[in-house]
Amino acid sequence: MHRNPSPWLILVLLLAACAAPAFNGTADADALRVSLNVDRLAVGMVEVHVTVADRDGRPLPADAITLMPVMPTMGHLNPEIAMGSGADVRRSVALFSMTGDWTVWVRVTATGAESLVSFDMRVP
Repeated sequence: MHRNPSPWLILVLLLAACAAPAFNGTADADALRVSLNVDRLAVGMVEVHVTVADRDGRPLPADAITLMPVMPTMGHLNPEIAMGSGADVRRSVALFSMTGDWTVWVRVTATGAESLVSFDMRVP
């Protein structure tokens, strides 16, 4: 006997296929290694996770971490977002105001110095 797939199963699979992609990146700046994870590249509230470590991968508590989302092709600069302090911070934020190509700058103040790294991403 041949059965047709449930319409609910088809709907769930279609919604999963349309889900916004995530972003995971790591960059080195000065003596720091900064990782940025965004749970989904989408307009609106997203979960952002930033970790800070030394070049050997040991957690390094930052005095301050801020994000600066910039859309270079359109000249958009969203307000800076204070993420807090520590070696491992998470926060729900409105990171992107529209779809397109974005550069997210991460400023880390730690051990008396300020470091800046950037991550390029596309919000579909």
